[in-house]
Amino acid sequence: AEVIVHAQPHAQPPAAEEDPDGIEWLDLVARGTYVLTTAACDVGIGRIVLISQLKLMEDYAEDLAVRSFWLPLPKADVPGLAPYTAELVCREISRTGRIEVTCLRFGDLDAAEGTSSEDAVKEVADAIQRKSPDRGHSWTLHHVATAGRFAGGRG
Repeated sequence: AEVIVHAQPHAQPPAAEEDPDGIEWLDLVARGTYVLTTAACDVGIGRIVLISQLKLMEDYAEDLAVRSFWLPLPKADVPGLAPYTAELVCREISRTGRIEVTCLRFGDLDAAEGTSSEDAVKEVADAIQRKSPDRGHSWTLHHVATAGRFAGGRG
């Protein structure tokens, strides 16, 4: 394989009765992303497409045109920290120059103010085909929203 698509950080955490404090989910996403990314480097897989969440940007004021170069504002809970931790892991490992990472932040799939399945599939396919610029390391980030406050342009 030349590219891995890692979507676990976009998944919903298990029900509270299965993981009451969410620590197992946070560990699974953080450690799983680290193990996957370092193993990809070790076997020569050159690229990862990481699927993350636009929820990381929700705490900005509604009237702001939030773009992907803005810093995330993750909530101090497991659903907020899990995708953010996955992004940090991939970003830092990409800085070693051993792997290119494209992070796609999606809204809730097929929700009224989220990301349509059609747009999600198209963006993943585009990310798989896209080559990152040669700049010593490769971390690129895109917001993908079909409707809602984060829609209206890539970035």
